[in-house]
Amino acid sequence: MNTNSCIRKMYSRMNGTIASGVMFDLGLCRVVDLTLPLRTGHSDTNTNRMGMKTKRMLCVEDQKETCELITSVLRDFDVVSVATKADAVESCKKGSFDLIILDYYLPDGTGEELCKYIRIFDKRTPILFITGSEDFSETRSRLIGAQGMLKKGRPTFVSELRARATELS
Repeated sequence: MNTNSCIRKMYSRMNGTIASGVMFDLGLCRVVDLTLPLRTGHSDTNTNRMGMKTKRMLCVEDQKETCELITSVLRDFDVVSVATKADAVESCKKGSFDLIILDYYLPDGTGEELCKYIRIFDKRTPILFITGSEDFSETRSRLIGAQGMLKKGRPTFVSELRARATELS
């Protein structure tokens, strides 16, 4: 029996979780001290190395570089990135998130329209706008059901993003 099939066998016997520091003897193979949970596919209950639930975030942003920045800054989150309103609605209906980050201008409409639509079926998930627009304000974001807004391009954008994401999730 090769190592991969041995690990799959052990993984299925442990119902998808593997504890650290435990030795398993499965007949022809022996596996010692696995420290990372094995993941097959996507689940709403992701866990990190320590076995803690990983927070999920939906990033609705049409600029790939901004999504990559957000993903690298918010390492404690499992980030799902989409670029359009339509993809965001589909993602929201398929799974639950601990935080939703919306850009204001999207290829198929505005984040404001999306926020109002999400609030029809999800009144609890925190929504945070990120925008470079001078026409959109913190007050407006709160009036349509979001928890606030951050301006892209500010020198404090990264630190504000970290703080608000931690606060809201």
